Amino acid sequence: MAKVNAIPTYTKDNILQAFRNSQPQYIQATFNQDAFRAEEVTLTHTLPSTPEHDQPVMYEGQKYGRPHFRLKPQDANQSGGIWFVEEEDKLKLRFILQAFRPEEDVIPLDFRSIQINLTYYHAGSQQELSMDVQPEDIRQVYIDRMNILKDIHASLVIPPENKEAIYEALTNLKYRSELSVRADVWWQEPKQNNVEPKVSWLNPTPPLNGSLPFGRDLVVEVNAVDENSISDVQLWLNNKLIRKIDKPPYRWGATRNSDALMKNLIPGKYTLKATARDTTGKETTITRNFQVADPVGVSYTRFNYKNLSLKGNYILLPNNRVFMQHKSVQDAQTALKLIQHYKMDTHCVLPGYGKYNLEYFLSIGQAPAGSSNLKEDIIKFDPNKLQVVNKQNNWYILEGASHSMLFFGPNKHAAYEALEIIKVYGFTEHGFVGRPNPPMSYWKRQQQYVFNPSVLSNLGTINVITSNANVLSGGLSGGVTMGRSFASRGVDGPKKLDIEFTEVLHFSKNDHDVFRGIFDQLEDEDLKWEKKIIPNPDGGKDFTIHYRKTKDPNVYFFLPQVFRLQMNDEGYPQVKISMWSKGDGGADLSQYKIAVECSVLPYIHPNAKKDMLEKLYQTEGKKYAELAIGGYSTSRFLVDGAFRSIFEELGGKAIFVDGQELPLAGKGQEIDLLGGIEVDASGFNLSFITTLESFEDLRRRFEEGHIIGKIQYELEEELEEGGITTGSYQIEVELNLKKLANVSPDVAIMLKEVTGEGSNGSLYLPEGIELKHTLPYPLTIKGVDLTLLSKVGGEVYDVDYQIYLKDENFPKNIANDGSKLSLLLNEEDISDTRDNGLFWTDLICRPHGLYYDVDARAIMTKIIDYAHKEEVPWSLNVEFIGNWEQVQKIQVVIADLNGKLIQAVDLDEDETEIKVQMATSLSAYLNTADGFNREYKYKRRFFYRDGTDYIDPDWQESSVFDTTSLFIRPYTPV
Repeated sequence: MAKVNAIPTYTKDNILQAFRNSQPQYIQATFNQDAFRAEEVTLTHTLPSTPEHDQPVMYEGQKYGRPHFRLKPQDANQSGGIWFVEEEDKLKLRFILQAFRPEEDVIPLDFRSIQINLTYYHAGSQQELSMDVQPEDIRQVYIDRMNILKDIHASLVIPPENKEAIYEALTNLKYRSELSVRADVWWQEPKQNNVEPKVSWLNPTPPLNGSLPFGRDLVVEVNAVDENSISDVQLWLNNKLIRKIDKPPYRWGATRNSDALMKNLIPGKYTLKATARDTTGKETTITRNFQVADPVGVSYTRFNYKNLSLKGNYILLPNNRVFMQHKSVQDAQTALKLIQHYKMDTHCVLPGYGKYNLEYFLSIGQAPAGSSNLKEDIIKFDPNKLQVVNKQNNWYILEGASHSMLFFGPNKHAAYEALEIIKVYGFTEHGFVGRPNPPMSYWKRQQQYVFNPSVLSNLGTINVITSNANVLSGGLSGGVTMGRSFASRGVDGPKKLDIEFTEVLHFSKNDHDVFRGIFDQLEDEDLKWEKKIIPNPDGGKDFTIHYRKTKDPNVYFFLPQVFRLQMNDEGYPQVKISMWSKGDGGADLSQYKIAVECSVLPYIHPNAKKDMLEKLYQTEGKKYAELAIGGYSTSRFLVDGAFRSIFEELGGKAIFVDGQELPLAGKGQEIDLLGGIEVDASGFNLSFITTLESFEDLRRRFEEGHIIGKIQYELEEELEEGGITTGSYQIEVELNLKKLANVSPDVAIMLKEVTGEGSNGSLYLPEGIELKHTLPYPLTIKGVDLTLLSKVGGEVYDVDYQIYLKDENFPKNIANDGSKLSLLLNEEDISDTRDNGLFWTDLICRPHGLYYDVDARAIMTKIIDYAHKEEVPWSLNVEFIGNWEQVQKIQVVIADLNGKLIQAVDLDEDETEIKVQMATSLSAYLNTADGFNREYKYKRRFFYRDGTDYIDPDWQESSVFDTTSLFIRPYTPV
């Protein structure tokens, strides 16, 4: 025991304070360690306000701040804060984190618990390893620096299969590793004696600069705490009492039938007043002013969705009033189911320009939310990327730079009003029923969970508040404050704030203090690429397979054979078509641009994989291995020179690869196939920008299938004659609507029960396979790869690659109606291994040579049908050709081919010619091979000077395309 000059009497608080802020003191004293630890946990700093941001908070002349975390710096006596160690045949990664403040005069706030995660990214995958830190791992630092708080010691066991990936992630700049820390920071407010209650608004935080949007009911919630108990809280609206609540939650207007004064607020100015009173009679009142905005031209219809009915293709209101007319009975049924599912009760329309309006529905004043089990025609978008754009005096709402969402012509005010409406209601999805020219358009948002404090009633009063004051579900994220009211105990209790901190980790392979020689053998191991050429069982060019070992003996790197279009969740190619124009475009097709965006994935042919595994079995005795794409230095997309030249010659404007523009020779740059753009070889996106006139050629290349470029890998290859050479290898990128990278039928194994002498009961062996699918088109397969495994506890003990079918006559077709294709195995290939104590446990079936058995034009037509409802405006000139001796007036009614009215115009002797604003949808244009579709139909009504009239008995259709004039000739009654 160290000698000291004096042995004063210390309280536990004195001891803790000395340990926190002074040099270490050697004290001759005895005390109960458990009591000391409990006191340490309850000690928190006192602050006058919540440390919501990273800025220091001043209290009684001292600065306090949220702690930062870092790997402990290296000093002269010890290594740094991270190193690997091998203990008891296990590889461990050890950390020492330091909680500190970067400013020397700021004291870090204390925390009680901490969680540390190591996340690393390698070869296109992400792994996260968690470390739960125990109290004994958190150690106080006794140095004379107020900005250093604690050291946190943690360790992590690295599984053998992760050893190489973690090493690469920590040392290779191509990958990434992060250390993230979550801690709960605690503090308490100064104690006050018999003061007024503290009251604050939780909801609403009115949007639109203090305005409540039209059509939304008012919901109010306040938080009230006091050193004594809260007696009650009263809410007033324009000096009218809404209701008095005597226990939390203090919420008004949250249910449909409560607080009638807060429903259907008319436009005007309002004042909210909340008064909280404690048990001693002290009161605190807070107010908030807001206004209900005038709808500014929004027309609305309120209805009860329960009272709607169907009659044919009509949706009716009570008293048989028509609410909505659809093109078919099926569309009408779908629309009614959507309205009832989302409980829509208000139909709103913001007039735009002609027939270009913003149409939306509300449910109890809110945006419809969530999803349904119906097949909805939905376009998802990011509201944060929406912007109002002026193009040659026409106003659009765009998502990003090119995705057109809404068109408003010259109506600037409507465009900005529509954007404000979309953001106020939080719309994130745009839905349609009956495209093209859908009779119903609706908007909705993703489902949000409304926090219910009653689920935490056993903990007291819990309030979870984010920076924008929305009530959440108790999950903590950046910027979240969680507080607990101790008002019933008559004291101010400690409060906490959950914080996150992330540090990127990167080290040199020569950093011995970190790796300590443990990974040296990985650098010496032969990890060079090998290649082999194998026949393509589906016809066409032979395959070249590239593979190499990894540091995990059960995993081999393997390159794909081709890149193909990705299949989306509905079974169609992941191809999206959109359009925009310079200004109003009109009949000048050169003003319009088409964007074709597609996603591409690598495809590994099952026979190539099987051939590689068989080679490993024969040469190395490796019975089975998992394959992963990786082990290359770079991968770049190179556009095919011939395709690029043709694309330019036919009017192509730009090619983008993962958002980066690929240079075209027409822009004054040389065609350089050795350059290219670096991409993620696990999948990337391509975008082609072209004109309306040249779209047909690009469409044909998608339909016929075309090699548009290559992925170039930089590899080290092992030569047959020995030695190593560094070179490039290229893999083709094919755009073919019928051949998709991830298309596959559902596979079921047919089993049969067998018995034999010496068996302990029944045994099941595979008898065959059943293939079926519910994809949108029939599927053709050219073969099936089969492998039998005997696998126990994740380890493969035996393998049989020579498994065949009784009927090897391919190709075969699988219908898309859910019917099954049954294929029996060759019985001679299925051996019974029970005699040596092993059993077949897995039959791996991989169909190959798959493609949709349908005309590719039908697939492209479907993709175009899903194109955005953007329309090309054009003008139709209606003109009377004749004299007015007998005719007084002519009325011409114009409609689209579906019978939807466009406009009715009147011609007379003073106005013999009128222009009608028309439009053709993008899908109607792109699905018309004969050119720009301007089809319509019309009826005429002649009013004669003798008081008689004549009406066409039938609609007359426009006779030719590309006609912008309708000539009305005289009709003389017989």
